[in-house]
Amino acid sequence: MDGRRRFERLLEDQIRQAGLSHREAEVMRAGLRGLDTKATAAELGCSPKTIDELWRRIYRKIDCRSRLETVALFLSHLLDSGLTASNARNVSESADD
Repeated sequence: MDGRRRFERLLEDQIRQAGLSHREAEVMRAGLRGLDTKATAAELGCSPKTIDELWRRIYRKIDCRSRLETVALFLSHLLDSGLTASNARNVSESADD
């Protein structure tokens, strides 16, 4: 399995374990890609207020207080699951293409 597919599978496992809705998962993926509220709202076709509310729901579900803490938690779990820095870099570079 290549790095990108492994990353996506591990991420989906983490999203499922956290109990995130489909829309919350989209926001989480955008956050992991480094998108801010405005960019996420534009990409998902909704308002920045909606994105902020979705982040608040995510925080409650996984007991975090900030976007940074949330993203760090997800990345930590992904690394604990066996994702290597090299695979993560390859995924990030291919997402920019």
